Amino acid sequence: MRLLRGLRVLLVGFAVAGEAYGQGRASTIDKTALDALVKRAGELDTDALIVMKDGEVVLEKWFDGEPRRIESMSVTKSIVSMAVGRLLATGKLASLDEPVHTWYPEWRQGRKRRITVRHLLTQSSGLQADPMTGSEIDGSPDVVQLALCAELADEPGTKFFYSNKASNLLAGIVQRAAGRRLDLLMKEEVFAPLGITDVEWMLDAAGNPYAMWGLRIRPADLAKLGQLMLEEGCWKGREILSREWVREAVSPSAVSDFYGHLWWLVKDVARTIDDGVIEEWRKGGVDEKLIAALQPLKGRVFREGFLDAIGKALVDRGGIEAWHESIRRKGLPAGRVIESKVVGFRGDGWQGQQVVVLKEECLVVVRMREPSQGNTAEENERYGFGELTKMARALVRTSE
Repeated sequence: MRLLRGLRVLLVGFAVAGEAYGQGRASTIDKTALDALVKRAGELDTDALIVMKDGEVVLEKWFDGEPRRIESMSVTKSIVSMAVGRLLATGKLASLDEPVHTWYPEWRQGRKRRITVRHLLTQSSGLQADPMTGSEIDGSPDVVQLALCAELADEPGTKFFYSNKASNLLAGIVQRAAGRRLDLLMKEEVFAPLGITDVEWMLDAAGNPYAMWGLRIRPADLAKLGQLMLEEGCWKGREILSREWVREAVSPSAVSDFYGHLWWLVKDVARTIDDGVIEEWRKGGVDEKLIAALQPLKGRVFREGFLDAIGKALVDRGGIEAWHESIRRKGLPAGRVIESKVVGFRGDGWQGQQVVVLKEECLVVVRMREPSQGNTAEENERYGFGELTKMARALVRTSE
């Protein structure tokens, strides 16, 4: 635990009982909830925690060292999607339904001719990939070419499958559509207008920016990008991203009710597990022992705490990561949805890198940490901070 490690706090606004609150509407932040969030962040080995309300920094807290860049892991995917929004805003991309063979003519033959930019953004390209694909991608000198050479496992646009391999292809498309590398486009046309200058983007041996991970950025700057999305692509009156794209990017796609365009959705959902859901799991090849462990949850209606219940039920079978691997990443139903409303969205990354954006609360929360034990799966499970969204929603008072 690093809760008491060389604590650094940057405060904006006026102090109340040792904490900081922004001016004006930012004073609606609930102090008790903020204290609880900071405490829990420290317990989970957090390096940096940022809270923005109504566009103002309420809290920037560093638990270890000075403000610096941190690897954003798969939050990078969400930032890459913003590059596509920029291409739409500048007319360099006519439509999300442009086929990939517009830029890679070798895909004009066969079933791959039907794969579009939209399919890559919604994780429904159908390209074959190992669910994690780490070793395969790490050993490739050209991750764009690796994606281009992948076979089809499913028909494009029919199934959600979280694919690092397919995501990397977006780096190649952006470069060919824009005439410059993805990282340079973002630095010059998105980061610079927001005053973001201290970034680093990992490249493969062929010079391609990784799109699945690889962006090192200061947490406060990641919060600015969350604010840009909250304001539907506008920054101080200037349109940076296509407003229409932003709205679509954070809405359910045709293949998933919990994922937009490389953004996970925050939803008010009432759901249950019934016989129909269990039958779909079986058809999808979910292990019977895992299904048996989840059987006690059948028939219960969850408005919150659903994933907590899943994790407890699978505590002896890999926990929530086994659930994601066996069910969610395969596009199988998480449960039978009774009610559903999108209230926000988030970018998530390995080791608990997160940017959470809540629309009605006008709130952006960023949590980042650097691995301290070799970037292991055990460390990821222990420090992932799955409750961050719930705690972020508790920050804003519902009444005065």
